[in-house]
Amino acid sequence: MPRRRQATPIGTVGVVMGSDSDWEIMQHAVLQLTAFGVPHEAKVLSAHRTPDDAIARGVFGVPTLAIGDELFWGADATAMAADYLAQGCRFSDAEMIRVASLPAAAERDPTKQK
Repeated sequence: MPRRRQATPIGTVGVVMGSDSDWEIMQHAVLQLTAFGVPHEAKVLSAHRTPDDAIARGVFGVPTLAIGDELFWGADATAMAADYLAQGCRFSDAEMIRVASLPAAAERDPTKQK
């Protein structure tokens, strides 16, 4: 059986929602963070009211989980974020590097704003 990796300390996790109505879904992420003993902060921040902040952070869609420098977009990404927290950073292993190197259909360039 493979050894369990030591989780990487990540600091405080930010759970960002676009409106109070997102809480119904995102409360489950907050419960998981609490269960894992991960320090977190949940905020409602309207990306359309603070677009510069959202663009600077790289937010694309809501709800967004910010864990360290990694962003997890949408309620469907909460399981991936939970795995990330439970297993430590796995985005630097060989398979993730290979997948990340595949061509993207489109990329968002935050330096090019209309």
